[in-house]
Amino acid sequence: MDRKYTVIVKTGEAEIRALENTSRNLLQCILPVIEITRGRKITKNEIETYPFDKRLLKLKKVFQGQTVCLDLTSDDSLSSDEISYLYDPTNGYQNWINFLLQIKSENIFEEIIPTLILNLNDDDFEANLLLQVQNLKMYFDSILYRNDISD
Repeated sequence: MDRKYTVIVKTGEAEIRALENTSRNLLQCILPVIEITRGRKITKNEIETYPFDKRLLKLKKVFQGQTVCLDLTSDDSLSSDEISYLYDPTNGYQNWINFLLQIKSENIFEEIIPTLILNLNDDDFEANLLLQVQNLKMYFDSILYRNDISD
């Protein structure tokens, strides 16, 4: 099969388990849009966090050597403070850009296609969007725009 099928992959435990049990031949026919969602709740010193690092590590193993798209969940029930941090529009979504560059530096994926992040609540929406596009263009060959199905 030479054809690539785009598949949205949420980072839930069930989805990851299914991918870990999928044949390599089938996985290579997929262009995954990895939608980063919150991880399992961890409480330490009465502070609750929802890190997604362990889930992302599993997906790195599943899709190692492949082109992947990286996205952030827009579903409030799957979000967390860690994801909100990446959605911060300050300096053209600098937190998101830094996150992507850190993953790119690991050289796990053949190519990363980052999703354009839109925060419509941003007072400087146009300026931060433009800066985000300019920064993404410097470091990545392609950018994904994913619109809401209701659009």
